[in-house]
Amino acid sequence: MAADVDEIALARSCLLDFLAVSLAAAGQREVRDTVAGMMDGVPGQIPTPVTGIVGETERAALAWGYCGHFLDYDDVSEAIIGHPSAVLFAALLPIAAERRAPVGEVLEAFLEGYRFMAGWGARHAEEIYSRGWHTTSVFGVLGAAKALARLLRLDEEAAQHTIGIAASLSSGVRANFGSRTKPLHAGWAAGAAVFAVKMGRLGIDSSPEALTGPSGLLAALGSVDRGFEEVDLRGDVVLKPYPSCGYSLRLIDAALALRPRIGDVGTIARVTCIVSPRADDVLRFRQPASENEGRFSAEFATASALVDGVVGLETFAKLSDGSVPTAVRDVIGKTERSIDEPVASLGEERSAVEVLMSDGTVVREEVRYPTGHSQRPMSRTQRSDKFTDCTSWIWSTEEGRKRFDAVDSAPLDQPTESLLEGLLGTGSAVS
Repeated sequence: MAADVDEIALARSCLLDFLAVSLAAAGQREVRDTVAGMMDGVPGQIPTPVTGIVGETERAALAWGYCGHFLDYDDVSEAIIGHPSAVLFAALLPIAAERRAPVGEVLEAFLEGYRFMAGWGARHAEEIYSRGWHTTSVFGVLGAAKALARLLRLDEEAAQHTIGIAASLSSGVRANFGSRTKPLHAGWAAGAAVFAVKMGRLGIDSSPEALTGPSGLLAALGSVDRGFEEVDLRGDVVLKPYPSCGYSLRLIDAALALRPRIGDVGTIARVTCIVSPRADDVLRFRQPASENEGRFSAEFATASALVDGVVGLETFAKLSDGSVPTAVRDVIGKTERSIDEPVASLGEERSAVEVLMSDGTVVREEVRYPTGHSQRPMSRTQRSDKFTDCTSWIWSTEEGRKRFDAVDSAPLDQPTESLLEGLLGTGSAVS
């Protein structure tokens, strides 16, 4: 299926966002050390988000996926209940760089893989996610295999075998949310897809029932085959304005909207986060003890927005260095939850924040569509601001905007290797 102009523009926005959040993660020493460990002893010349650290394609895909998902700042799909770009671009960029594939072909392949993920996710993700599986990696390895088959122009038989191989490599459990293993899910799925396509090209066969058969992946995960659904990707993806779990975005939006109406946060008597049962389950850390746990805390996200009036990378970093303001901790102590009635899907989610002041005044804000949703899209300026903020540890704001513009306007026939060199070259993330 050929992509239209709007879909190519969407794919380019997702690529820019993925590059931004990957480079932001590369700014953390622990991430750079982890990426170095991933490449240790494995020769190769494929770039990773950390300048000076290169490896072969599978390991590079692992590194890109890990970095892209590390901060939980990457885009999220409503159909998948997961993160498409962190897996798809993580798999595509190393192979594209190795083969000097043009940017346009990478974007087309991304859309092919995204459609595949979303099409199966729309019918099965809800059930699979509820059973404890991380749908980012469960469907991600399949979508990335599909995307790579498109990029490498595999014939129909080899592409089918690649998908079947990928089905045997699907994995990831939600119990690891809030830990550093969660971003490994995206990295593993990307690297596994690279492995699957290599095996498919070597002639390794697989069962045509590996995905939907009675003993295939969907059945093994406890889902009934409900077929495939065409999804309008332009209405599905959410570009995140905050580095936090997708289920917290509405709470943050609501709290930020209430902030001007509250005045002195010291006069807050009670805060109520009104969330769905699913959001309550995922945002399980009521008293987060680490940066990663904070991204899955309704209380921390809401209190930070109410007290600081802004939620960004530094918000969650405070959990690591022990600098969380006393006022934020006080508001967390006054925060409770109220569970909204069940909703049918992530696409029907809504959240609200209600604040009771000491004088008895009650203010409330409900959010149906978070900032970054197709109904409330981020402007180009907002996306550029996110890019420059993510890369502020590397470049000045002016230089960051130049690099954003360079990727945003890159010709579709520009080799991906050249694009990455221009972005990751001089002055990039140090090892």
